[in-house]
Amino acid sequence: MVVDDEEDVRTVARDILEDSGFTVLTASDGVEGVETFRLHAQEIVAVVLDMTMPRMGGEEAFRAMREIRKDVVVLLSSGYNEQD
Repeated sequence: MVVDDEEDVRTVARDILEDSGFTVLTASDGVEGVETFRLHAQEIVAVVLDMTMPRMGGEEAFRAMREIRKDVVVLLSSGYNEQD
């Protein structure tokens, strides 16, 4: 699953993962990501999770996903540039 508020990032990540043979779910923010994870928790192999998103950030979404399934593999990512 790919959770990112930037549509271009979701699209590129989804395309790369699908080209590698994965079926990919996407979500546009942490709230949607947690809900999607809740619905598909047993079939999700890993989550690519943006740290900076509206409504619910990556850290909070990560904690919520871990409450649903403790062994979920999560790759935390961020395009945030502190100088910007």
